[in-house]
Amino acid sequence: MRRIIGLFCFMAFTFCSLTQMRAEQSNFTGNWQQIVSNAGQCDKCRIAIKEQGSVLRITSNNGWFAVAEIGKGGQSTTFSGIGRWKPGHGGSYSSASFNVHFTLTDGQLYMKMSVPIENRPVRVIKAIFDKLPSTNINDRSSIKA
Repeated sequence: MRRIIGLFCFMAFTFCSLTQMRAEQSNFTGNWQQIVSNAGQCDKCRIAIKEQGSVLRITSNNGWFAVAEIGKGGQSTTFSGIGRWKPGHGGSYSSASFNVHFTLTDGQLYMKMSVPIENRPVRVIKAIFDKLPSTNINDRSSIKA
């Protein structure tokens, strides 16, 4: 009987941990608008974060993309990964690879991107993003012609 109760408790704990981790990941996923950056003001700069299996895929509308893993622990508010600027995008960063770290604090997403460029010091780009409201694909008013 003790083993059955112990197994039940273990399964309940595991389920709750996975559910909480899934909830945390959903806080990251979605579309985000840049509100401030040390690389310059960009009112149209956006990133989209999508969960793909055990990783997050981050794509920007200004020429870079990255993949990342959620930090350890069920209540992680951070994720880190690697990425690359697309050829012909980002000026001197064109085709450059980078490390990126994100932290979710008080509903805002803080980004720190480290871009090592050959024969130059590592460039660190910092930005803060606000989450955009999700749009329902079935809502025709949100679709632009």
